[in-house]
Amino acid sequence: MYLPPESVAKFNKEVATFFFKKAMNEKEDSKLQTFCIDKALTFVTEADHLRMAASWIESGKITIEGEDLACELTNEHKYDILKRYYACDAFTLDMKKALKAKTLSDDQSDNAKKVSQICDNSLPDAALKEKLWNEITDFDSKDTLIQTQIKIAAFFQRQQQLELIKPYF
Repeated sequence: MYLPPESVAKFNKEVATFFFKKAMNEKEDSKLQTFCIDKALTFVTEADHLRMAASWIESGKITIEGEDLACELTNEHKYDILKRYYACDAFTLDMKKALKAKTLSDDQSDNAKKVSQICDNSLPDAALKEKLWNEITDFDSKDTLIQTQIKIAAFFQRQQQLELIKPYF
């Protein structure tokens, strides 16, 4: 199925909203709530949804429309939120750094370190995209496979930064 680029933001918002509402309706089933939150986060690109999701990191619990959900906020949820928050141009660098500090302050895992690197390289900045592209496509690069994967993940923010990466298609 083809979705025109100009329709993606609206589609993402509607799908995320659907899954958020579904999670709220499943009060007795925390596993289904978790499933719905997992799916919703896949489509969260819009600033209001990102603000809400960032508030979960601040509070340590998932709250939608003033209602606390039974499901737990996992590290994977936090990582997904943080990466999307960093890629969004609606938030200042200071806001992004504060959320990263809150998210990763007690997490010294390899995944947390990767997420931190992805965030640092996924800022919506044309010069950064050019630098990453040159590093990714450098045949003489000494980067490890993991370093290259991190750079690719940071570069390819299609849902939030399509205009910045179009020159590289």
